[in-house]
Amino acid sequence: MFVSAGIPWNAANDPEVQKFVVKWIPGAKVPDRWRMSGVLLDRQVVKVEARTKEQIQGKLATGQCDGWKNIAKASLVSSMVSVDFEPYLYAESHFAVSIIAWCTDAGSDALKMRKELTKAMPWIITTDCWAHQLNLVVGDYFKLKLSFLETAEKANTVIKWFNNHSRALGILLSIALRACCLKKQEELESCGGDKRSEKDKAQEVINTVISVEFWDNVTTIKIHLEPLAIAANILQANDTRLDITILVFANVYRIYNNPSPDDTIQQHVQSSLEKCWNDQDVFIAAIVMNPFIRAKLFVPGRPELTPLGLYGIVKGVFERMFRKSPDFAFYRTFLDYLNEQEEFSRSRMHLDEIKVLYDRAGKNVNVVEIWKNLDSGVSCGCNDLVKFAIRILSIVANSAGCERLYSSYGAIHTKL
Repeated sequence: MFVSAGIPWNAANDPEVQKFVVKWIPGAKVPDRWRMSGVLLDRQVVKVEARTKEQIQGKLATGQCDGWKNIAKASLVSSMVSVDFEPYLYAESHFAVSIIAWCTDAGSDALKMRKELTKAMPWIITTDCWAHQLNLVVGDYFKLKLSFLETAEKANTVIKWFNNHSRALGILLSIALRACCLKKQEELESCGGDKRSEKDKAQEVINTVISVEFWDNVTTIKIHLEPLAIAANILQANDTRLDITILVFANVYRIYNNPSPDDTIQQHVQSSLEKCWNDQDVFIAAIVMNPFIRAKLFVPGRPELTPLGLYGIVKGVFERMFRKSPDFAFYRTFLDYLNEQEEFSRSRMHLDEIKVLYDRAGKNVNVVEIWKNLDSGVSCGCNDLVKFAIRILSIVANSAGCERLYSSYGAIHTKL
């Protein structure tokens, strides 16, 4: 309870806490903070590790790592694994997972690490965190020297002013922002402080908010950034596979490829998206192995995207991940799959029925689960394609698990 609620261990020794426990939990005893943070915590760690080991031991995993600085500016690098699309703190020798990919952000130190990892273990797929990549696209947008983007800084000033003045924030909770500044100017001015400079700052914020031009520019920025915000939300999910990533990026590119009066924005976002696009074969192989898509979305007429071209891409990624060459049975099985023949037809894979079941449950279809139910457990050409699909579609293309962990650390590790 103390850990979950972020309560300091010192609270265990507080007389009022002990009185509360005695009153409301008769017979219970509160151990002192040394016992709670020592033997009792160690005992819980052992239980959690045992439960985690039972859940993930021997399974395929995507490694994730990221850095963070706590309130004391001490650096921390955390490693996690995503197994069955759930994040866990990582200890390879203890949990004995099979690392098939590693994901980090695009920072120079992380990029160097991924390059070194690829040299040492080329069978491990290394990828950028694509949620971070999309944030870089947003950052490029704000670097444009366009007059209306100055409004974003003004909006930040307005937000900070209200957050730093609790009485003004209280007034805002009961009325819309612009109406608040129009109808309650005197109250808001008094909230800023008694000094002339403080009253001038309050008036500057009020003038910004009541400006029609300010809201027109905010609307323009919202229109520009909304597709990127939606895409970033999708790409931060625990189950963001490689095929989902390429679909999201393709859709964002399509949106910014439509005719628009903002040609500068359109071209700049497209250029920024193109800079992110690397290691294409891995993503193409992943989308091909999604049984609901296969080759349906590719533009016809391109040699590299014909059935033989796609086989070449899948073959190359297979050789990298499994460190062996596929045999003739793999080749024939791939073509059967691509053309929805034999056991890979929609009906024999029960795709439509499975989609209905997941929709009724309100869940996204787990395509990895579909492939796992086709796995015969043998190592041969036919089943190698099944194992390849399981592996490529099990990769998670973000390190959002680390970011969520640091959010928890930040809530727990305070000045108190």
